[in-house]
Amino acid sequence: MLKHKFAVLIFILAMLTGANAFPRGTTETRPGTEVFCLALSRPESAVPKPSVWTSLVQTGDSLRVEHPPLTATPAHMPAPERLTLGSVARDWLRDAAQIWSSPFQGKSQDLLPLCAMALTVAVLIPNDERVNHVMTDVVVDHDRDDAISPLVSQMGSYGAWGAVGAFFGFGLLAKDQKAVETASLAVSAMLQSELVVGLAKMVTGRQRPSAGNGVDSWGGPAGFFRHDSAGQTMSFDSFPSGHTATAFSLATVVAMQYHDHPWVPIAAYAIATGVGFSRLSGNHHWLSDVVVGAVLGHVIARLVIRNYHLRHGIQPMLSVSPRGVSLGASYSFR
Repeated sequence: MLKHKFAVLIFILAMLTGANAFPRGTTETRPGTEVFCLALSRPESAVPKPSVWTSLVQTGDSLRVEHPPLTATPAHMPAPERLTLGSVARDWLRDAAQIWSSPFQGKSQDLLPLCAMALTVAVLIPNDERVNHVMTDVVVDHDRDDAISPLVSQMGSYGAWGAVGAFFGFGLLAKDQKAVETASLAVSAMLQSELVVGLAKMVTGRQRPSAGNGVDSWGGPAGFFRHDSAGQTMSFDSFPSGHTATAFSLATVVAMQYHDHPWVPIAAYAIATGVGFSRLSGNHHWLSDVVVGAVLGHVIARLVIRNYHLRHGIQPMLSVSPRGVSLGASYSFR
């Protein structure tokens, strides 16, 4: 039993390790287009006042010279690449490679959040049975929960995919590129989370509280594939919670895409938290299952969004003027 719990900590830390395991908030910025550059210039007194900037844009084997107005607006900046099926597939594969190679890319700045996560899991797992007892025997009104919990849980399953379809359909009908982009990012994040959660379930083989009558049991991979005398699986697929991971993946994408509307992140995370609570109150998962599922879903979604904006939001720029040369990039914030 102890060795399986130790293996759980190692697995979760391995999946969260890496330079991008805890991505920083690089996309939550003001809408618009901003430019940053490195300029090499001569003293102002030595050159005449320029009336225009000259931009050199590389096209194949040649260079062409353009003269944009000095009062350039965001409309003159390079537009972010539009979504295509090919670009979405390439991004998904690159994100998957980064996630699964993350155990070999750890950096010192990730040490603190990793230790905090390890400590949290180490504290929660020994207390899961006690929490489960309180939830099922004291806190939950089972008559009411039996009617509500299954509905809320669906927001971590069919309901989540339905919400993605709604974003996509609205985006197509209203020609809202941001809604289509949100749907694409949500699909990517949810699929990535489900793969990680699926492997974690198989490696840990933790029995669900409902199947073990509230007794915590870990069977490892052998337990995951174990069947009873009737040929039915024995529910050794509890850790972590897939519904919660999916719900928080979707919530994180929606919250980050529409962070300029304060009520959107509040509503998104409230629904995701409700999904996690429903998995506890319905006796489907332990508390540590829910917490780890929420963290995995959130972290993976942030990574997917951060990578997308880095790949498609930055355009390189090379500009010269009588003052000197500027190297930089334009970044279109959504």
